Amino acid sequence: KSGIIANLTAWYVQSAFRAWSGILIAAATQNTNLTYTSLTPNRRSRQFLKALGITDLDGGKVLVPALPYSQTLARPQPEIVFGARAVRPLIGNDQRRILDDHDGCDFLPLFVSDAGGHALIIAKVQHYRDLGPARYSEILYCSDSETLARHIRGITRAVLKQHRTLFLCVGRHL
Repeated sequence: KSGIIANLTAWYVQSAFRAWSGILIAAATQNTNLTYTSLTPNRRSRQFLKALGITDLDGGKVLVPALPYSQTLARPQPEIVFGARAVRPLIGNDQRRILDDHDGCDFLPLFVSDAGGHALIIAKVQHYRDLGPARYSEILYCSDSETLARHIRGITRAVLKQHRTLFLCVGRHL
């Protein structure tokens, strides 16, 4: 399925017009032909979007630690390509738009492929405020959840190595 995606976290209202913020976002989200995302929402923006009747697809998160998984090493491993320049020629126009939307935002794009399919994944290093300087990786977008599920351990190892983080956080909706 393809369509137009609007990320609601990428908007700004000048201070002189902030009293109209609610009306502006309500008007901006009336088009039923668009898919609205909020890829990096904080608690306050999630509450605001919920009050507008926008459904939160995030059903919780799963933490995948950096543990050795010997049984996965015996299985065929996917090809994993990192970085926007290397990923760009491997994806279609719909996914290029998502890649372009994250350009310059300190995200790690990766392309995972095997005989069963392929996926564009957008990951980011996050900081867990309750653990001081502890950092973890989070997958914010995945174009094919079946590919992610098939290779979650290999993807986890690869992303944690690239980011030098302790664990991978994946939304249940992915």
